[in-house]
Amino acid sequence: MSVKRFTARDMKTALMKVKEVLGPNAVILSAQERVDVQGLMPRVEVTAAAAEPALPPEPAWTAGEAGPAAWPEAGVPSGDGTQTVLKDLSQDLTSIKDMLTNLIYSSRLSERMRDRRDLVLLYRDLVEAEMEPTLARKLIEQIAANGNGQPPAGLLMKKLSALLKTCDPLGLANGSAGPRRIFLVGPSGSGKTTALAKLAALAAGQGERTVGIVSLDGYRLGAAEQLKAYARIMGLPFRLAQDAEDFKEALSLFQDLSLTLIDTPGRSLSDPVRFEELARLVRGAGEAAVLLVLSALTKTRSLRAAMERAERLKAQGLILTMIDETDRFGNVINALLRCRMPVCFLTHGQRVPGDILPATPERLAGLLDFSRSAA
Repeated sequence: MSVKRFTARDMKTALMKVKEVLGPNAVILSAQERVDVQGLMPRVEVTAAAAEPALPPEPAWTAGEAGPAAWPEAGVPSGDGTQTVLKDLSQDLTSIKDMLTNLIYSSRLSERMRDRRDLVLLYRDLVEAEMEPTLARKLIEQIAANGNGQPPAGLLMKKLSALLKTCDPLGLANGSAGPRRIFLVGPSGSGKTTALAKLAALAAGQGERTVGIVSLDGYRLGAAEQLKAYARIMGLPFRLAQDAEDFKEALSLFQDLSLTLIDTPGRSLSDPVRFEELARLVRGAGEAAVLLVLSALTKTRSLRAAMERAERLKAQGLILTMIDETDRFGNVINALLRCRMPVCFLTHGQRVPGDILPATPERLAGLLDFSRSAA
């Protein structure tokens, strides 16, 4: 393709030059305005190319005469054969991509483990589940050292089950009374209010335990009304406390109940003023426990930060919500292994009562999917 640059005082003149030199079918590639050397007169600069010569028209074929489309082409399958070739090619490309990915992951492991395909796949599963690579590599090295020929996925499940901590604040396992008052704290959008209603249903269904609900969340539109509606359906007493005096009065009214569940405003624990207000309420509630509520969708850094702040409130455990809304739980395992906070419940839907499970080490470890490495 012949490309030339033309300069003229205006666009009309420049296009005339293009047509004269390259012909009427020239292709304009760019056009811009420039200033001459003295900076006085604007100039137009056009870059153009000569058009490719047209191909001769294909001959027409008369009816009944077989044209080129009907001629067999050597080595090129037609119909179903083409689909089969394309499918095989796609599978080959997927296989090559998978092989290259495994090579990348194996390069991150120590040399003695790179030839162990089962360990490479397990490490890949952990990292793709959003577990921190350093933590994943450490776990892989530990189970490789103590493998004794056992399947690594099973060993990892046992290892995680031994490391992850759980608790039973309601005493569901042994029928114990547990704390008389429980605060639920956590950021907005974590599912705290719904989790409290589920806990209330669980506790109320446990023997002769009497349960009341107090809401301190007079800030979020509809939060107290939602909790009040749950309480009415379950036949449980409910109070909305707008300030410290209201809260003190509510505790006095519910003092004869076995358990009072307290919903707090959905705010970050990083605000020192709000944190101190909450800490003062917890201290004034007597026999009280604190449970942190966090969503499984939360990033590792935010999970860890919330757990570390909740430890200053002496949080007894964690309620992990929305586990039905993701299939990657490496972020959760990262935070739990780093902070060592026990988990008490897992929630997986909006039904009240229902969609809540007591946490066990095996359930927490089972959040990670090892189907590929176990195959």
